[in-house]
Amino acid sequence: MKFEIIPLHRLTGHKDCLYSSLLSSDQQYLYTAGADGLVARWDLEAPQDATLAAQVSNGIYSMRFLPNSASLLLGSMQGGLHLVDLHQHKELHLYQRSEQPIFDMDWLGDRLFVAHGDGVMSIWEPESLQSLRLLQSVNVSTAALRCLLAHPTEQLLATGSSDGAVRLHNHQGELLQTLAAHNSSVFSLLWLAGGKYLLSGSRDAHLAVWETATGKLLDKFPAHLFTINHLLHLPEVGLVASAGRDKTIKLWNDKSLELVKVANYDKFPGMAHSHSVNKLAWRAQSNQLISVGDDRKVIIWQIAAVRE
Repeated sequence: MKFEIIPLHRLTGHKDCLYSSLLSSDQQYLYTAGADGLVARWDLEAPQDATLAAQVSNGIYSMRFLPNSASLLLGSMQGGLHLVDLHQHKELHLYQRSEQPIFDMDWLGDRLFVAHGDGVMSIWEPESLQSLRLLQSVNVSTAALRCLLAHPTEQLLATGSSDGAVRLHNHQGELLQTLAAHNSSVFSLLWLAGGKYLLSGSRDAHLAVWETATGKLLDKFPAHLFTINHLLHLPEVGLVASAGRDKTIKLWNDKSLELVKVANYDKFPGMAHSHSVNKLAWRAQSNQLISVGDDRKVIIWQIAAVRE
C-alpha cells in the first residue's frame, strides 16, 4: 500500500526549541514542551491556539502522565523531576536527584524509570495520586542516558546512552545484556512486532535492528543525514516514523523497513520544519502524525493511504 503525508497545521506559540510531546489518553489534547519551560495544551479538534498547562523555571526534555491522576511529570534540563497538577495549574512536588538533565522517562508496570545525564537510571513508584517515592538509583553508564523504553508485554526495559550502547534491563533495573552497534549517542529506541525486535537510532544517523531474544544485530543502515532524534511506530498504517536533525521526517514500512515517504522543507516549503525535528506523536484515531522541533513549531500531518 502506498501512502501520502500531508501537512494540515503548522502551529506556533512556544518561545524556544521543542523537545517533548504527549497525547492525552483520549487523544483530544496534545501537550508540548521544550526549552522555554512552558507546557502548552492544544485541542486537536480546533488546534489553532494553545492554552498554558504548566510552567517551570527551566527547560523541559521529557514528559509522562502520572497514571490515574490529573498530574504530569516533567523532566528538566537541570535535573528536576517536576510533578504538576493540570487542573490546578501548579507544581505539587520537585524531586531533585542531581543537576544532570532528565532526558527521558517511561513506566514499566507501576514503576517510573528515569534517564539522567550522569548515566544513572532512577526508579520511582507513586506514593499517592500526587506524590512519588524514589526506590533506587542504578549506575548504568559512565556517559549520559539519552533514552529508555519499556517492553510492550514483558518486564523488560531498554536504555540508550551516549557511549553508543543499547542495554536491556529487568524490572529492577538490573543489566541483562549490552548491545553495541553505534559509535555515537543512542537517542531513540522502538520495539516492533510486539517486542520481538528492537530498533535504535543514533547520532551517527544509523538505524539498527536487533533481535530481542538473542541480542543479535540483524541490520544497520544510514537512515538520515544527521542524528536520528526519535522513532515511533504507527501500527494502524503499518509504518515506522523517524525524525532527524536533518529537518526531515521519514516513513518506513514496519516489516521490511523500506523507505516509503519523506517529508521536509524541500517538499513542503512553508509547512515543514525548518530546523531539527525532535519528537513525534501518533494520533491513531485520525491517522495524524504530530512533530515538534527546534523551529518552535508543532506540525500536524495527515497520513493517507493512496489507491493504486
